[in-house]
Amino acid sequence: MRTFLTLLTLIILTVEISSQWNLVTGTSGLEIRSIVISSNNIYVGTGGRGVFVSTNSGQTWRENAVAPSAIYVRDLAIDGNNLFAGTDGGVFISTDQGNTWTPKNTGITSLNILDIEVSGNNIFAVGDGGVYHSINSGNNWTQMNNGIDNSTLKAVAIGSNIVYVGGGGGIYTSNNNGLSWNKINTYTLWGTWVNALTLDDNLLYAGTWQKGIYVSNDSGTSWSAINSNMSTTMIESIIPISDNIFAATWGQGIYLSTNNGSSWNLINTGLPHNFFNSIAFSSTHIYCGSSAGFDGLMSRPLSELITGVENSENENLPTAFYLHQNYPNPFNPNTVISYQLPVGSNVSLKIYDMFGREVATPLNEFRQAGTHNLKLNIQNYSLSSGVYFYKLIAGGFSETKKMIYLK
Repeated sequence: MRTFLTLLTLIILTVEISSQWNLVTGTSGLEIRSIVISSNNIYVGTGGRGVFVSTNSGQTWRENAVAPSAIYVRDLAIDGNNLFAGTDGGVFISTDQGNTWTPKNTGITSLNILDIEVSGNNIFAVGDGGVYHSINSGNNWTQMNNGIDNSTLKAVAIGSNIVYVGGGGGIYTSNNNGLSWNKINTYTLWGTWVNALTLDDNLLYAGTWQKGIYVSNDSGTSWSAINSNMSTTMIESIIPISDNIFAATWGQGIYLSTNNGSSWNLINTGLPHNFFNSIAFSSTHIYCGSSAGFDGLMSRPLSELITGVENSENENLPTAFYLHQNYPNPFNPNTVISYQLPVGSNVSLKIYDMFGREVATPLNEFRQAGTHNLKLNIQNYSLSSGVYFYKLIAGGFSETKKMIYLK
């Protein structure tokens, strides 16, 4: 009996130790400012040490300095082979997985960039100087603050024919690629500092400073609080995965809701403290980082926290989100777009023209985990020949690729 109890105690202890956050090997001592993940590649923006890159899901890392002037890498965005860094020294781009970096600051008057987002040809960067917009891979930027009464902005999200920015003045929307902005004047968010904006299909999430999380299903016209037991929380980052929502907070650690925000639970076991400002997920793990100290990158298996996540050892399922290049390309008029889902997800596939305007939505519904092939007949959308971009969004993953339609 004593032997059995000892064994049982050991099993319970082993489960308790593994069911927690753990430091990712090779990241000890890093001050984490931002995280972005694409397939097996993990990119981490730091304070003072540039960008750390892993091409094997965090097993090994290499350090890549962005520039001497860019001390803090505040945000990272990836689009195909282009990796963008928003820093306190402006915007930088890498086309070789972070090995080398080129500054792209023509037209940017205030170099402190806090968030950057890419959609097709459109790139929006926000920071102390308000909104900057580029349509040529960041080679030139135009400041676009018409209608914005507080130029300190911290968050940007790009939707279907609408762009959202948030900061000290609340939330602003633009339906003309930033030429003019309208302030959301709902009482709910009036005067609220907005730290994070995240789009998931038709839902827009807003993370606020000391007012928790709000969600809108009508492009920001109306909002509902999803703040059960976290209404005064300072929200820094929001990641939705199907019916689950992860939130990184400043002061209370990491929250998880498994019912679309109706209730929340803290999942802090193993964390060094409760101050976190960045969060991201791969097909198998959730990652978080903090600029509160030099504690490195923390990770935890998704399968411990939410249902519907397959073990990565299942050879019948993809191990990462992935968007393939369409084939054939160029094409006329039929082509196939293939994509991979490691978990069941709400999937949106949209097509944009050269000016970043949405021209078609071939897919917008839930898909099970696996490899999917979308057969596209572009004549169904009455489009002329030319260059187009197709963008896949599934949970927190998004990627854009170019295709050419020849008549």
